[in-house]
Amino acid sequence: MDSKVIIEAIGYIGSALVLISMLMTSVVKLRFINTVGSLIFTGYALMIQSYPTAAMNFCLALINIYNLIKLFRNKKEYSVIKVRPDNALISHFFGLYEEDIRKFFPEAGKIRSVTAHTSSATALTQPGSFWEMLITTVQST
Repeated sequence: MDSKVIIEAIGYIGSALVLISMLMTSVVKLRFINTVGSLIFTGYALMIQSYPTAAMNFCLALINIYNLIKLFRNKKEYSVIKVRPDNALISHFFGLYEEDIRKFFPEAGKIRSVTAHTSSATALTQPGSFWEMLITTVQST
């Protein structure tokens, strides 16, 4: 095979990976695939002696690597708090994201109630709603 065809193929592969990376919904996948594509395209740009393009793609790869390191070093901690059943913010949040929760957690609607120790559970929203089945909060005794 002609070396010119191989060089062009390398350029197309690098470009395709950079383009495909933009379709990722996960930031980690986006940055990883974009890094690989940028490095391949850097090699292509060097082969065709397009130094500004090589420099830009190499810088993009470095930026992606830096941000990947930051993502993996970041250790988030979460805590749980008790809320009142009539909490407007919680009801608004669940109402706003109901479609997404149904989509990504289809089994969630089958949950009916939660109890902890001797406390009783009460739904966050109106009786009979999706959220009554899904989200409950423990009232203090």
